[in-house]
Amino acid sequence: MGILHSAPRLCPAALEIKADEGCTFHGTLSDATAMTVTFVTTQGRHAIPFSVMRTGDARIAPAPRSAPIGKELEGTWHGHQHDSQRR
Repeated sequence: MGILHSAPRLCPAALEIKADEGCTFHGTLSDATAMTVTFVTTQGRHAIPFSVMRTGDARIAPAPRSAPIGKELEGTWHGHQHDSQRR
């Protein structure tokens, strides 16, 4: 499982996500901070219920900043490509 096969479908209080191999997530908002979800598998059509709850604001670390390049690498570069398949 991994690749989404459809964009998430949002209804006023529901969410559906179809994933790889026909698996589906069905979710229903309980209130503004909680959602009950059922993950339905294609192997044996198992339904796995679970709940998620918002407990606060998202804490996302900022992307690391790249170090600046050194002065010795600044400027214009010239090159060409060698095709290893060509003889």
